[in-house]
Amino acid sequence: VSSLYRQGFAAFLRIRARGDGSLGPLPDPDNSRLVAGGREFLCRQCNLVKDQRGGHGSPGHIEGILEFDLDSSQRTCGEYTFEFGESGSYGPTLRLAVQRESTQYQREVAHLLGGYVAKEWELGAAAGAQGGEAKDFDVARVGEALRLPDVPQQETANDCGFFILEMILLALQLTPEGFRTLARASTNMVTTLPWPSQKQIKSRKAKLREAVSALFEAADQMLND
Repeated sequence: VSSLYRQGFAAFLRIRARGDGSLGPLPDPDNSRLVAGGREFLCRQCNLVKDQRGGHGSPGHIEGILEFDLDSSQRTCGEYTFEFGESGSYGPTLRLAVQRESTQYQREVAHLLGGYVAKEWELGAAAGAQGGEAKDFDVARVGEALRLPDVPQQETANDCGFFILEMILLALQLTPEGFRTLARASTNMVTTLPWPSQKQIKSRKAKLREAVSALFEAADQMLND
């Protein structure tokens, strides 16, 4: 295993297996399992660039990425146990870990957000500066303050806006002092906050759908009247 990484609720393992054929063909990667948080997950999809299992006396070579769909509430960071192929066909099982480190994508988002904040800072300072120039905003501050809490992940590709809406509704309930406390909170403390789950998002979507339907019905009634 050359790498293990998470994207949302899915886990991806980049693997390479070779055999000389002395013990028969290589195990079937489709039967691989990943254990996380005490739960076992089966391989959902294999994207192989080399798919030669070989046979008795014939060498084999398997290489590619295995995808596992985990539970949306499964924590990202921590230890994972990987068993390649059928149960007992390969040993020992591999213990892997995902560290709490920002990905390249997360760093790019932090950089873009830092640039946006810097521009707003510049415009605000120009409009309100009195008796001297205001200090420039350090773009790197956003990346340095990046928090990577283990929070529930979305299970569908089109729920981003609903998750953001749910978080905004929670944030609007905070007092100014609450916002300041949140800004200073550690990653572990942020992890313990009541983050919305996929189940809550599903409920929110149903309520919004009912509200929109009621608005359209009221509009139709007004036109008819």
